[in-house]
Amino acid sequence: MTQPEVITVNANSPSQLVSLIPALVGHPPHESMIIVAFQRRRSVTALRVDIPSAGEEPTVAREALRVMADIPGVDALALVLYTDKKEAQAQPISDALVAVATESSIQINETLLVINNTVGRIGDPAGKFVPVAPAPEDLFDQLVADGQANSTAQLLPDVDNDEKIRVAAAIDYIAERELDLRVLVSRFEKVLQGTVLEDAVPRNGKPTNTRAAAAMIKALNLPALRDVALIQCASSEALGWHALRAQLAFNEHGTPMPEYLTQIITGEARRPDAARLKHGLNAVRYLAAVAPESSKPGPFGAAAWLSWAMGSNAQAGAYAALALEINPGHALAATVKAFSDSARLPQWSHAD
Repeated sequence: MTQPEVITVNANSPSQLVSLIPALVGHPPHESMIIVAFQRRRSVTALRVDIPSAGEEPTVAREALRVMADIPGVDALALVLYTDKKEAQAQPISDALVAVATESSIQINETLLVINNTVGRIGDPAGKFVPVAPAPEDLFDQLVADGQANSTAQLLPDVDNDEKIRVAAAIDYIAERELDLRVLVSRFEKVLQGTVLEDAVPRNGKPTNTRAAAAMIKALNLPALRDVALIQCASSEALGWHALRAQLAFNEHGTPMPEYLTQIITGEARRPDAARLKHGLNAVRYLAAVAPESSKPGPFGAAAWLSWAMGSNAQAGAYAALALEINPGHALAATVKAFSDSARLPQWSHAD
């Protein structure tokens, strides 16, 4: 069974483990119960819930374990309790989680308590607390690459403001001419070629091709071309061209899309190449960062789908939420958000 893309957690102490949690959940937790899930000593995700009231610990623990059980391959958990006021409740919460995990044959690696940026083990007779270690400087980049980012600060790279201005002007040029689908394709042919990602995204310090970036942003905001780009990212340049011809035939003559293409979008095809998905995600992340606000939903929606295709429901849901915040009617983002909320992954995530 294929595991979701994960990031190796080099946490050799409770202090180092706790230093990673704000990046995993998207913000510094406060008055929270955090459960970190692991597969073979590697973190998969982190779940945040409110601290349960007295007497509710078993119910909350059971529900949290149910959520974690939906993630394939989880074999260990860590509990981290953040509180400034309820230290006495730490032990009942820890006991409840350990009891439920034992029933499910899931190991609990750590039960930790964080108070005022110091951490100690719950139930430690010595009551020793140490300062939380600083997080690795490159952690956010690692999280995005491995499908675990879930906050805006993590999800988008820093971009040059002058480049934003140039891209916005190029997008306005396209919009002013109201180019239809076929004209857009012929005018910006490289949008659908394998080299467009190299053209649209800066590499090795080379300047961005502003025209290609603007055309790609425009394409990602047109469902027909967006799906072509996603199919190409998940398969090959050749299938991208097949998808383009099929989309043009559908738009002009109502010819149904071939099933072998639609199955890629629905996650029912063969498992995509992970490197292609990651490169596509890197591209649309940059395009989302450089695009004007009104043009961001297309790249955000594409990033949501690519994250979902990589097996990261949490990151997919975060990108989808950003798209829906700007455009509540964005169909692809709404679909991916529903998948994320229901913990549904592509079929290829479960393939041998």
